[in-house]
Amino acid sequence: MIFHKKKFASILTLVFMLALCGFAPHTMLVFKRSFGDFNHPKAATWDQLGNLYVVDTGNDRVVKYSPSGDSIASIGTSGFDVTQFQTPDGIAVTGVDVYVADYGNHRIQRFNRNLDYIATLYTRENPTEAQRFGYPKGVAASSQGDLFILDGENIRILQVNAFNVIEKNFGSIDAGAERLLDPSQIITDASDRIYVRDGDVIKMFDIYGNPTGMLSNMFAPPMRGCAVYGNTLYVLSDSVITIVTLGDAEQNAEIMNIPDKRPWEAIAVSAKTIALFDDHAVYEYNRQ
Repeated sequence: MIFHKKKFASILTLVFMLALCGFAPHTMLVFKRSFGDFNHPKAATWDQLGNLYVVDTGNDRVVKYSPSGDSIASIGTSGFDVTQFQTPDGIAVTGVDVYVADYGNHRIQRFNRNLDYIATLYTRENPTEAQRFGYPKGVAASSQGDLFILDGENIRILQVNAFNVIEKNFGSIDAGAERLLDPSQIITDASDRIYVRDGDVIKMFDIYGNPTGMLSNMFAPPMRGCAVYGNTLYVLSDSVITIVTLGDAEQNAEIMNIPDKRPWEAIAVSAKTIALFDDHAVYEYNRQ
């Protein structure tokens, strides 16, 4: 594992060893319910009202569920129209908008929270190389309204301001040890830290694009996905969730055993619930 603080490294090493022995400190998962009919969902997130948005990648659609687990909105089929997708691969929800990384169509689609279409961001044919992105593997939002697009074609991150202007790109050769090699997911926390899942490593950047650290060699393989709630990072494997809280002065870590062993594909986290996705359904667990 690589991180700035030795204390943090020792804590994570100890916790990971405990997890391999079957010990799960502090938090337990209690099964709540299962629902959905998906085809390899790749991403999901909750909004502030407790609605769950699922990127149903294999069915080229996004589905919105109410807090009670009822499907209340859906958009998408396979295609090129503004209400269609080609292998959608990431989602970000803000106070008013939903952004979807439309991988095969090389664009970011913007919807309101009822999944009504608003706008498209497409720059793949821009004559300026620094402004282009293609095959987006994810999208994340900051508290200031900026978007961060994980550019799968050029292996970097593009920062887009609230006026849809691409301000910079980062995470390529200029990032040094945090240079992206095989990125697959991007998320932000409440402090606007940026996390990128890059193979079985988590690489971190600040809101200005500066590399700030890397977490490696401490997650149970294979890494299936990651999510944040507040300033806490949740990293999903098949049998455990590694939980890392990054504060200004102290860092904490723990391991949470998953009661059901499945080939999980995605994770979403809210205040009291963790949603885990296999290839066809979502399984919600209460945290106790």
